[in-house]
Amino acid sequence: MNINLIVVEKLRIIGVEMKNLNLWSNTPPPEEAFASDLPFAVDTMAAHEWLQWVLLSKLYKFIEQHIDLPKASVLLPLLKKSIKKNEKVAIANYWNIYVR
Repeated sequence: MNINLIVVEKLRIIGVEMKNLNLWSNTPPPEEAFASDLPFAVDTMAAHEWLQWVLLSKLYKFIEQHIDLPKASVLLPLLKKSIKKNEKVAIANYWNIYVR
């Protein structure tokens, strides 16, 4: 099976789980939230917002534009550190679906 198809399915699963956890939004953060210079835009977005609007969005664009996906990622430990206590840690665990 094509790796891009596998990744798209795993991204879909992440989206479904985010929706199940009520962490999915149909409205993006304000434009200025995307201008953050900090990792994961921790000063302007919640971790689940960054995951949805930055990471997942970027990965879908890579696939649509036939850009090679990263071969490995160290995002999971960094993302877990950026998650605030009131957010669901399950989202970071679902990132493992992609990197395995």
